[in-house]
Amino acid sequence: MDRFKRFFSSGIGQIFLAAFLLRIFLAPFFFHTDNKTNYYNAHFLSQGVVNIYEFLAKNPSQSHLGEFSYPPLTYIFYGILYFPLKLILGPGFTQWLGMGNDAVAVTGIFRYLFFMKLPLFFFEFLVALLITKLVKDEKETERALLFWFFNPVNIYTIVLMGQFDIVPTFLTVLALYLATEKKKIALGAIALGLGGALKSYPLLFLPFLTVLTLKNWWSRMKLFCVGFLPYALLVGPFLGSIYFRQSSFVSGLSQRMFFLGLDIGFEEQILLVVLALVFLFLLADRRESGSGNLTAYFLAIPLIILAGSHFHPQWLLWVTPFLALVFARKKSLFLPIVILLLGWLGTVLLFNDKFLTWGLFSPFDSGVFFFPPLRDLVANFIPPSLLQSLFHTIFSGAAFWISFSMITGKTHEKS
Repeated sequence: MDRFKRFFSSGIGQIFLAAFLLRIFLAPFFFHTDNKTNYYNAHFLSQGVVNIYEFLAKNPSQSHLGEFSYPPLTYIFYGILYFPLKLILGPGFTQWLGMGNDAVAVTGIFRYLFFMKLPLFFFEFLVALLITKLVKDEKETERALLFWFFNPVNIYTIVLMGQFDIVPTFLTVLALYLATEKKKIALGAIALGLGGALKSYPLLFLPFLTVLTLKNWWSRMKLFCVGFLPYALLVGPFLGSIYFRQSSFVSGLSQRMFFLGLDIGFEEQILLVVLALVFLFLLADRRESGSGNLTAYFLAIPLIILAGSHFHPQWLLWVTPFLALVFARKKSLFLPIVILLLGWLGTVLLFNDKFLTWGLFSPFDSGVFFFPPLRDLVANFIPPSLLQSLFHTIFSGAAFWISFSMITGKTHEKS
C-alpha cells in the first residue's frame, strides 16, 4: 500500500492517474463505427466460425456492417474480448451489435462504449510502462508520458474512436524494449511478427530490427525468419481462401504504398514510398549494429508511409510512442511535432466522413448524422480538396524533417 501511495504522489504517478481519469470520463460518450463493426464480426467466433472472410462473403445478410479486412489474429483478439463483454453487458449488447451503424439511441449505449474501449486502455498503459523503462531520466520520463497520454492522436483515435491500432503499436514498442538486450532480440522480432498478424505494418519494422541489431547476414536472416514465423503460422492457413486474399491479405496499407508514383513512361512508375523505404533500409545497413538507432527508424518508417499515403486517422498512432521517446530527449523537436499534429488534424477533419467528426457525438443526439461534413462548410470559402491537400503537405514536410533530424542526429537544443 505504501508503494502505491508513493507512486501516486510522484509526478509520474499523478500523470498515470490523470490519464486514467480522463479516459474513464470520456470513453462512454463517443462513438465510431469501426469499433462496433469489429466486435460484431468477431462475435461469430463464439458460433464456431473460423474463416470469417469466407463466412461473410457467403452470408451477405450477416455482413451488413462491412467486411472484415484485418488479419486473422485481430479476429481472434476481438472474438476473445466478446466473451466477457457479453457476460457483463447482457444479451442487449449482442442485439445492438447487429443493428446499423447509426443505431446509437439505445438503452445502455454508454455502458457498451465504455466496456468496448476499456481493453484498449490496458494496452495504452502498457506502452506507458515501457516508456518508463526506455527513458531513464525522471524529468524526461514525465515529459514523454505527458505527450503519450495527452497528445490529440491518442485522445482522438483510442479514447473517442476506440481504434485497436494501439495493440500492434504496443507490440512495436515492446520489440524496441526487448531489443535493448541482446538476449531478447529474438523475442522482439516475434513481437513484430505478432503485430503483423494484427495489422500488417509492424512487418516493415522487422528488416530494420535485423540490420540494426546484428552484423552477420546469416544471423540477420535467421532473426528475420524467427520474427516472420508467428505471422506465417497465423496467416498461412487462410492463404488458400480467395475471400481472405481479397478482403485482408492485399491490405489497404500495401495498396496505398503504391499509389504515390513518378510516371516514367511506358506504363511504368517509380513508387516513391517504396523508394524511400528501400533507401532508409540501405542507410540503416550502413549504421553500426546495436539497438541505439532503432527508435529513429521505428519513428521514420510509419512517418514516411503516412507522408506519401492517404492515411486513416489512427495510422499516426503507430508513430506517437516514438515521438514521445524522442521528444523526451529532444525538446527542439517541439515545433516540428506541433506542425505535424496540426497537419494531421486538418487532414482528418476534412475527410468526407461524418463519423470522424459529428458522428463521434452521436450518443448525445443521433440527429448529428444529418449535419453536413465539415468539408462542405468550408466549400464556400476554399475548395476543400485543396485545403486538405495543403494540410497533408504540411504534415508531410514535418514528417520528413523529423525523420531526417533523428536519423542523421542533426537536432540541437536551444540555449
